[in-house]
This record gives sequence, structure tokens and C-alpha cells, in this order.
Amino acid sequence: MDHKEVVRRKLKIMSTHSRIAIKTKEGIFKSIYCHFDGRDVGGVLVEHYTDEQKVIDLIELGDISYLEPEIFPTENHSFREPQKGITVFYGRDRGESGTEYLRHRSEKELRNESDDITYLYENGVWYSLYNHLPKKILKSF
Repeated sequence: MDHKEVVRRKLKIMSTHSRIAIKTKEGIFKSIYCHFDGRDVGGVLVEHYTDEQKVIDLIELGDISYLEPEIFPTENHSFREPQKGITVFYGRDRGESGTEYLRHRSEKELRNESDDITYLYENGVWYSLYNHLPKKILKSF
């Protein structure tokens, strides 16, 4: 099955929403919405988003349709014709507005924004936050 077929199938199935967040050095949490495959996002994050600057770059571009290993395309890339392995952003790739990251003053405020699961990058560690359960470490770098 080619990449375009995978995208078409993702657009037709129900999705598990998630948030991806980072805690800044100033103690502020910034988060983005991820529409598809929320339960698989953690694996992509711990495998491909191990560098803090890459996490910052991801968050800065805003809400995403789905997460892939890379952020920046090297060839033609859009919402309808995505480049294989490149994250699809609502703003950059679909031209939507109002897709910027959200700011939260506390972890509690971040959790209240969550759609289902939140993945939090804090001090070189990826955590998963499910509703109001304790933080679970996914991977430390």
C-alpha cells in the first residue's frame, strides 16, 4: 500500500485525538492538537523527537493532522499530497488559521485541555498523561 493510500485510509477512520506539549524553561506549557493515531503518537515521539529543538520546532508550527518522523519537507508537500514521513500541519499544509499552539500556566491546566491523552516533553523526558492519572515516563534522554 502506498503512502497516499495510507493517508486516504486515515482520513476515513475514526481517530484518537491527543495533545503534544513541552514545558519551557520559564515553566509555561505549550501544546498542540494531534487529530489522528493518538495512541501511536508516543512511539513516534520517543523514536524520532529526542532533541529538544526538534520538539520546539514541532510545537511552533501548531496543530497537526498526524505525526510523522520528520517536520520539514524536502519536496512538494501538502495536506492532500503529503510527502512520505513528513508531519502534516493544519496551518502550513492546509492553510488554516487558528491552529497555533496553546499556552498553559500549569500541568493541571494542560491536562484540562486534553482530548484523550497528552504527551509531555519535560527536561529531556517524554511523559504520557491520561486524564488525571499520574504521569507515566515513556522515555528519558
